[in-house]
Amino acid sequence: MAVNRSSGELDRRRTELQQILKNYDHTSDPAVLSKLGFKLIRKRTHWILDYAGVRLTLSKTPSDFRANRNKASVIENKCF
Repeated sequence: MAVNRSSGELDRRRTELQQILKNYDHTSDPAVLSKLGFKLIRKRTHWILDYAGVRLTLSKTPSDFRANRNKASVIENKCF
């Protein structure tokens, strides 16, 4: 029986998402998320990320350094 081998794409996307959100703040350009397949919708205080029909919010001004790391974990679990 043949086993499907991982191409590593999932791990690459998760790592890239973590790197992007690790350094994300109000001055960051969220367009880099579109490289991962997210459609960006701009709101006044938040970004809405749409990935294959799954919508998630991302604050333009995160509350603390852990906020984006926690959000990256939520995005990974729901989208990747």
